Amino acid sequence: VKLDPDLVEAKMASLAHAPGVRRAGMPPAPEMDDDARGARKTALAAFLCPPAAPLASASDTKTTLAAAERRELMREVANRALPEGCRDDFFYEVLERRHWEPLTREAYAATVRSCVSSTGALAITSAYHAAEDALLVTCHAAPHEEKMDEAPYRVNRASPWCEFFGVYAAAYAVLLESRARRDARNAERAKRAADDEARRLETEASDLAALDPAAREAREASDAEARREAEA
Repeated sequence: VKLDPDLVEAKMASLAHAPGVRRAGMPPAPEMDDDARGARKTALAAFLCPPAAPLASASDTKTTLAAAERRELMREVANRALPEGCRDDFFYEVLERRHWEPLTREAYAATVRSCVSSTGALAITSAYHAAEDALLVTCHAAPHEEKMDEAPYRVNRASPWCEFFGVYAAAYAVLLESRARRDARNAERAKRAADDEARRLETEASDLAALDPAAREAREASDAEARREAEA
């Protein structure tokens, strides 16, 4: 039996589980029907400046309904699908996100699985957004309140910038102290070697001074020959 690798891969991908696939993590049926969503869009559009209307001031800008819905969706992501540490640091950055890429169900499941397995983003947070009948999913490091040190593995956890900077500063201070101790040990070893060499030369000079001239010349010739052999 010959199997088509592409068909096998597609079949395996279709069986992959991820939040939102086959409405996992979502209500069995949409919480809002088409009429409710249409009424909601109409109410939201009432607060927007019409395209033909003049601006009240030079600093005002016009926002389309699609842009307003997009910002509302990203606000839901920032408020409900980000852990506390990430929310504090990236709330406004998430609101300004403009990248949009449609994915098939198989590609989405593979993307989530790849993110979790390759980046260590062990935590997945999801929240249902009834206005779009969508599941908001984020993959991120473990929330800062989880005790990851007790797990059989180590994974970076989400933390506020102030906490991260404090940990970084403390670790950097420890690194500087270890470098200072290493440099002090190296300097002590170099000083000890220099002192030993100075004492050796002083001893040799004293021994040579105690010899008679003929013996001193023979000793100096012998030492010079030994140095040449050692250098060779």
